[in-house]
Amino acid sequence: MGYNKEETLQEELINIVENYQEDFGKIVVLCKDKIQVKILQEQLGKALKAQYILSDDAILKDGVTVMPSYMAKGLEYDAVVVYDASHKNYNNVFDKQLLYIACSRALHRLAILYLGECTKFLT
Repeated sequence: MGYNKEETLQEELINIVENYQEDFGKIVVLCKDKIQVKILQEQLGKALKAQYILSDDAILKDGVTVMPSYMAKGLEYDAVVVYDASHKNYNNVFDKQLLYIACSRALHRLAILYLGECTKFLT
């Protein structure tokens, strides 16, 4: 789902996570990198009750987790939200691999959100 404003993108993220929580126990929001995780933590920390993962040695818990996509390799979640899969964020071969990792973590639901233009790897 594409959005033109960061605030609208974040509001939709919160709505999707809240809806998923009604049906699923393990939900992850996958960002491209740690910087994006930190931004979400600062801007949505109170509105989005989640475990924000910034280090490789964190202990994962059930519920909502926000982490960089590369840390999710080998893990599975009931529901996955890929945050900002825009052309700006995902535009080279390495980014394509990160996006594949992110999209392939979902067991039951996958939502892909992006700001502006969607990455060419999903169109």
